[in-house]
Amino acid sequence: MEQAIARLRASHGLPALQRDPELDATAEAHSKEMARLRTFAHVLPTTGALGDRLRARGYAFRSSAENIGLSSDVGTAHEAIAGSPAHLGNLLDPRHRRLGLGAASGLTADGAEGVYLTEVFAVPIIGSSDPAGEVARFIERERSKRGLPPLQRDAALDRVADSEIHATALADQMKLDQTLTKRALRESRDLSSAGGGAACRERAGRARLVEEPDRARVDPHRRRGPVRQLQAVRTGAPLGAAPLWAVIRRLSSF
Repeated sequence: MEQAIARLRASHGLPALQRDPELDATAEAHSKEMARLRTFAHVLPTTGALGDRLRARGYAFRSSAENIGLSSDVGTAHEAIAGSPAHLGNLLDPRHRRLGLGAASGLTADGAEGVYLTEVFAVPIIGSSDPAGEVARFIERERSKRGLPPLQRDAALDRVADSEIHATALADQMKLDQTLTKRALRESRDLSSAGGGAACRERAGRARLVEEPDRARVDPHRRRGPVRQLQAVRTGAPLGAAPLWAVIRRLSSF
């Protein structure tokens, strides 16, 4: 069945999906539960919808989808799935990266023997246990190479960055909120200027950078406290010797 899905996607110019043990377990558990309850449905009263089942396993994902089929065997169940426009859309969704498959035999609602098939697709969130700390350490090393002082973390800017990256993940696009810099200045009032940037790691290993074009500034003669500047780290960006406060959140997906 995995090969059949790969051939179908290849015929539409799409890459094969990578099998995921966690998604396999999720798919198999759903098939077994449908067979136990003799209920053919995406949402079950005992385990909920796909999102509920993935979260219960601690599986972090950006997007997910599910196909289910019921027939006399796995092959014909998959054929029935591929013949459904909605299910075919899941099979050919270019966003999907991972695949899980599971099947279970059992009685149907009318008492006949059948095979319940579940196909689960997802775009997982993959990263280190401390992605922000990893990026902060990288920046510190790069600044050290240039003889620059380390950056100081700011809890208020952490909150701004967290909020922005979660909104970006939900929107499924790397586009920063145009008010990001203004929000940063509101949260940390001793900043004299602010800029924002975000990067996501693509499958080819290249970094795609999205910069916040709008820069919010205040009159330097009217500021209070020491001058501080928040500046996005990007190719060719000047890194001055003045103190900088920078916070970066990274969300990687494959």
